[in-house]
Amino acid sequence: MHVRTKFEEVLKHACTGLKLPVVYRPDPRQVTASELWAAVQRATWEHIPPLEYATDKKGQVHRWQPKPDKQPLVSPDLRDRIAHTLTWVLNPLSHSQTVDRPRQEIEDAIFAVAELEESVRRAIAAKHAGPAVLREMLLALLGLRLGALQQEAEEVGRGVAEG
Repeated sequence: MHVRTKFEEVLKHACTGLKLPVVYRPDPRQVTASELWAAVQRATWEHIPPLEYATDKKGQVHRWQPKPDKQPLVSPDLRDRIAHTLTWVLNPLSHSQTVDRPRQEIEDAIFAVAELEESVRRAIAAKHAGPAVLREMLLALLGLRLGALQQEAEEVGRGVAEG
């Protein structure tokens, strides 16, 4: 598969899977790769960090869920790498004449598109898993709180029995 074709497929998948707004065209074939790329560059996704833990001086473990944060779909480094490959390897006009391309330039383009594809996959997975993950986190936190309340009740019960 040609790198440019793969790049365009990844862009279309990102815009569809993440429901990114793009310029409307009556004929979808008229939506350009640059319009898709612009939408993908603007996109963010909600990253849900893992639970954090800390032990206090009494040895009790405290857990909490950090707030989700917005992450760019395309990191600044990846954006710059793809911008470079767009002018050199992925530019359709560059294929109209025979040009010797350094192997490294082509490999960089392949790796940049693969990294973009992985970023899109991760963002789409997070979008679909987000509600389930949040529900599981909430249930875990409620379970911890219930355990703490039960422990407090037992301590109060022992105090009443002793007193």
